[in-house]
Amino acid sequence: MLCSRTIFQNLHTLDDLVAQSGFMRESVVNMYYWVMASFGSVDLRTVNHDGTFYSVECLAFYNVTSVFYFFHLNKKRSPYRYAIPMLSGGSAAAATFIFSFSEIFGGYANMPGGLADTLLALLWTQYQYVLFPIVFSYLAFVLWKEDHTQVMAGGR
Repeated sequence: MLCSRTIFQNLHTLDDLVAQSGFMRESVVNMYYWVMASFGSVDLRTVNHDGTFYSVECLAFYNVTSVFYFFHLNKKRSPYRYAIPMLSGGSAAAATFIFSFSEIFGGYANMPGGLADTLLALLWTQYQYVLFPIVFSYLAFVLWKEDHTQVMAGGR
Protein backbone atom coordinates (compact mmCIF):
# COMPACT_ATOMS: atom_id res chain seq x y z
CA MET A 1 0.00 0.00 0.00
CA LEU A 2 2.67 2.50 0.97
CA CYS A 3 4.98 1.82 -1.96
CA SER A 4 2.60 1.18 -4.82
CA ARG A 5 1.83 4.87 -5.46
CA THR A 6 5.48 5.49 -6.31
CA ILE A 7 6.26 2.11 -7.87
CA PHE A 8 3.29 1.77 -10.22
CA GLN A 9 3.41 4.73 -12.60
CA ASN A 10 1.46 4.84 -15.87
CA LEU A 11 -0.05 1.40 -15.38
CA HIS A 12 -3.77 0.90 -15.82
CA THR A 13 -4.39 -2.59 -17.18
CA LEU A 14 -3.15 -6.10 -16.68
CA ASP A 15 -1.30 -5.83 -20.01
CA ASP A 16 0.58 -2.78 -18.66
CA LEU A 17 1.56 -4.80 -15.62
CA VAL A 18 2.68 -7.80 -17.69
CA ALA A 19 4.75 -5.48 -19.91
CA GLN A 20 6.88 -4.71 -16.82
CA SER A 21 7.89 -8.37 -16.38
CA GLY A 22 11.15 -7.75 -18.25
CA PHE A 23 12.12 -5.16 -15.64
CA MET A 24 11.24 -7.62 -12.87
CA ARG A 25 13.58 -10.24 -14.33
CA GLU A 26 16.55 -7.94 -15.00
CA SER A 27 17.98 -8.20 -11.51
CA VAL A 28 17.38 -9.78 -8.14
CA VAL A 29 17.08 -6.24 -6.81
CA ASN A 30 13.98 -5.75 -8.97
CA MET A 31 12.17 -8.70 -7.40
CA TYR A 32 10.35 -6.30 -5.06
CA TYR A 33 8.35 -5.24 -8.13
CA TRP A 34 7.33 -8.84 -8.75
CA VAL A 35 5.96 -9.14 -5.22
CA MET A 36 4.10 -5.84 -5.51
CA ALA A 37 2.78 -6.71 -8.98
CA SER A 38 1.39 -10.03 -7.80
CA PHE A 39 -1.27 -8.09 -5.90
CA GLY A 40 -2.29 -6.38 -9.11
CA SER A 41 -2.63 -9.61 -11.08
CA VAL A 42 -6.17 -10.27 -9.82
CA ASP A 43 -7.07 -6.85 -8.43
CA LEU A 44 -5.82 -3.73 -10.20
CA ARG A 45 -6.85 -1.40 -7.37
CA THR A 46 -3.25 -1.47 -6.15
CA VAL A 47 -1.95 -0.49 -9.56
CA ASN A 48 -4.68 2.07 -10.25
CA HIS A 49 -4.20 3.86 -6.91
CA ASP A 50 -7.84 3.31 -5.90
CA GLY A 51 -8.80 5.56 -2.98
CA THR A 52 -11.07 2.99 -1.36
CA PHE A 53 -8.24 0.49 -1.38
CA TYR A 54 -5.91 2.93 0.36
CA SER A 55 -8.51 4.00 2.90
CA VAL A 56 -9.30 0.45 3.86
CA GLU A 57 -5.65 -0.59 3.96
CA CYS A 58 -4.98 2.22 6.45
CA LEU A 59 -6.97 0.14 8.93
CA ALA A 60 -4.05 -2.27 8.89
CA PHE A 61 -2.10 0.26 10.95
CA TYR A 62 -4.91 0.32 13.50
CA ASN A 63 -4.95 -3.48 13.61
CA VAL A 64 -1.18 -3.73 14.10
CA THR A 65 -1.30 -1.10 16.84
CA SER A 66 -4.10 -2.96 18.62
CA VAL A 67 -2.06 -6.21 18.49
CA PHE A 68 0.91 -4.48 20.12
CA TYR A 69 -1.39 -2.95 22.73
CA PHE A 70 -2.88 -6.38 23.46
CA PHE A 71 0.58 -7.85 24.08
CA HIS A 72 1.47 -4.86 26.26
CA LEU A 73 -1.64 -5.42 28.40
CA ASN A 74 -1.06 -9.17 28.37
CA LYS A 75 2.48 -8.71 29.72
CA LYS A 76 1.02 -6.66 32.57
CA ARG A 77 -1.65 -9.39 33.02
CA SER A 78 -4.33 -6.74 32.76
CA PRO A 79 -7.88 -8.10 32.94
CA TYR A 80 -8.76 -5.69 30.11
CA ARG A 81 -6.39 -7.25 27.56
CA TYR A 82 -9.16 -9.31 25.98
CA ALA A 83 -11.21 -6.22 25.28
CA ILE A 84 -8.75 -5.34 22.49
CA PRO A 85 -9.62 -8.27 20.16
CA MET A 86 -13.30 -7.95 21.04
CA LEU A 87 -13.36 -4.26 20.11
CA SER A 88 -10.97 -4.29 17.17
CA GLY A 89 -12.11 -7.54 15.54
CA GLY A 90 -14.99 -5.83 13.79
CA SER A 91 -12.73 -3.39 11.97
CA ALA A 92 -11.16 -6.12 9.85
CA ALA A 93 -14.58 -7.52 8.93
CA ALA A 94 -15.95 -4.06 8.11
CA ALA A 95 -12.91 -3.23 5.99
CA THR A 96 -13.33 -6.50 4.11
CA PHE A 97 -16.96 -5.75 3.28
CA ILE A 98 -16.02 -2.25 2.08
CA PHE A 99 -13.08 -3.66 0.11
CA SER A 100 -15.20 -6.33 -1.60
CA PHE A 101 -18.43 -4.45 -2.16
CA SER A 102 -16.71 -1.36 -3.55
CA GLU A 103 -15.48 -3.53 -6.39
CA ILE A 104 -18.80 -5.33 -6.80
CA PHE A 105 -20.71 -2.04 -7.00
CA GLY A 106 -17.99 -0.66 -9.30
CA GLY A 107 -18.79 -3.35 -11.84
CA TYR A 108 -15.54 -5.26 -11.28
CA ALA A 109 -13.61 -2.54 -13.11
CA ASN A 110 -10.35 -3.53 -11.41
CA MET A 111 -10.77 -7.29 -11.80
CA PRO A 112 -9.06 -8.05 -15.12
CA GLY A 113 -9.48 -11.82 -15.07
CA GLY A 114 -12.47 -14.06 -15.37
CA LEU A 115 -14.74 -15.56 -12.75
CA ALA A 116 -11.95 -17.61 -11.13
CA ASP A 117 -9.77 -14.54 -10.59
CA THR A 118 -12.69 -12.56 -9.20
CA LEU A 119 -13.59 -15.35 -6.79
CA LEU A 120 -9.92 -15.61 -5.80
CA ALA A 121 -9.68 -11.88 -5.10
CA LEU A 122 -13.02 -11.40 -3.37
CA LEU A 123 -13.65 -14.71 -1.61
CA TRP A 124 -10.59 -16.88 -1.17
CA THR A 125 -8.25 -14.12 -0.05
CA GLN A 126 -10.88 -12.24 1.95
CA TYR A 127 -12.73 -14.89 3.99
CA GLN A 128 -9.98 -14.92 6.59
CA TYR A 129 -10.57 -11.26 7.40
CA VAL A 130 -14.14 -12.08 8.40
CA LEU A 131 -13.78 -15.56 9.85
CA PHE A 132 -10.70 -15.07 12.03
CA PRO A 133 -11.86 -11.86 13.77
CA ILE A 134 -15.16 -13.56 14.62
CA VAL A 135 -13.38 -16.59 16.08
CA PHE A 136 -10.82 -14.49 17.96
CA SER A 137 -13.50 -12.13 19.28
CA TYR A 138 -15.45 -15.09 20.63
CA LEU A 139 -12.36 -16.62 22.23
CA ALA A 140 -11.43 -13.23 23.69
CA PHE A 141 -14.91 -12.90 25.15
CA VAL A 142 -14.66 -16.32 26.83
CA LEU A 143 -11.20 -15.49 28.26
CA TRP A 144 -12.32 -12.01 29.34
CA LYS A 145 -15.32 -13.52 31.13
CA GLU A 146 -13.03 -15.99 32.94
CA ASP A 147 -10.62 -13.21 33.94
CA HIS A 148 -13.38 -11.05 35.34
CA THR A 149 -14.94 -13.99 37.17
CA GLN A 150 -11.59 -14.59 38.89
CA VAL A 151 -11.16 -10.89 39.68
CA MET A 152 -14.64 -10.70 41.18
CA ALA A 153 -13.96 -13.86 43.23
CA GLY A 154 -10.77 -12.27 44.56
CA GLY A 155 -8.47 -14.66 42.71
CA ARG A 156 -5.98 -11.97 41.63
